[in-house]
Amino acid sequence: MSDLYTPKIETQRLIITTAREKYALRLAEYYDKNRTWFDPYEVPKKESYYTAQYQLSSMQFEIREMEKHNAMYYYVFLKSEPGRIIGTISYSRIRQLPYKSTIFGYDFDHDVWGNGYATEACNATNRQIFDEFQLHRIEARVSTDNTRSIKMLERMGFVFEGQEYQSVFIQGAFRDHLRYALLNHNLL
Repeated sequence: MSDLYTPKIETQRLIITTAREKYALRLAEYYDKNRTWFDPYEVPKKESYYTAQYQLSSMQFEIREMEKHNAMYYYVFLKSEPGRIIGTISYSRIRQLPYKSTIFGYDFDHDVWGNGYATEACNATNRQIFDEFQLHRIEARVSTDNTRSIKMLERMGFVFEGQEYQSVFIQGAFRDHLRYALLNHNLL
């Protein structure tokens, strides 16, 4: 696998790079700005989550997980605005045989929704994850009422596999999630 600190994926409109500590303040601002849009679909967060110090600590954890090949974390920037984070993409619980799978997550700045940036970025990182880690499955879970995300997963070729009842504690209750997967048919 390539050096985990230098991967940079470029698409027609985007720069996608792995976690770097220098992004901590920008990431705190990104999450604070978008909390109204993200909170309905995520586990509850303490106020400290929205600070640069918390995000720096989180990025240091991400870097350690990448060094162990347990996860990959990406930050998405517009080529036309390279100083602004517009999205994050994560691959956690990367497992080798017999599973060869990972769990995929993402979020994008509300201001850029509807421009295809999330699909463009996620398609690029999905290809890299399949190639770099030689995985067979990328799994995603999505809240049953997150229709934008459901449609995006389906556009990217993810297939609905089932419903997980009361699987994640969000907004004071256990919420149902839909499970999707994207298979790498070129692996074997």
